[in-house]
This record gives sequence, C-alpha cells and structure tokens, in this order.
Amino acid sequence: MSGEAVLIPLVWESITGIAGAVDQAIDARKDAARRQAEMEREQIRAWQDFQLQQGTQQQHLRRSHEALRQAHQQLLSVGLSAAASRNLGGPTSEGFVG
Repeated sequence: MSGEAVLIPLVWESITGIAGAVDQAIDARKDAARRQAEMEREQIRAWQDFQLQQGTQQQHLRRSHEALRQAHQQLLSVGLSAAASRNLGGPTSEGFVG
C-alpha cells in the first residue's frame, strides 16, 4: 500500500504537469492566432484606406479631365466664331454654283 501512496501523487503530478503543458501550448496557439487575425485586420484596413484614396484620386482625375474637355470646347467655339466673323478682304460667295 505504501507503494501506491507514493505512486498516486507522482502519477497525478505527471498528469497535471502534462495538462499544464498542453494548456500552455493551447494558449500559445490562441495568442498566435489572435496576433495573426489582428495583423490581417490591419492589412485589410490599410487596403481599404488605399482603395478609398485611389477612388478619391480617380474622382479628381475625372473632374480635371472634364474641366479640360470643357475648356477645350470653349476655346474651339470662341476660335471658330472669331474665324467666321473675320473678313479676309477677298471675294465671298453664297449658294451653289450651278
């Protein structure tokens, strides 16, 4: 019986030691998974911020292109009307030659 009295606490101590090591391993994996998830969330946030900035820049670019197109159209319009109103001093004709 005295052998059992010595072995049972040793076995129990071994089991609790192994259980403690397993718990530590599980906790370490949980911590690693949390860190990984946080890193991925940060990467996603960074990507979303980048996408938002790209969208804003694209809007500015579209507005600039539209303003440029309108200015070009106005210049053409003014230039064509000025050319049409100029009298070059030469003969002019109207209608069709038949």
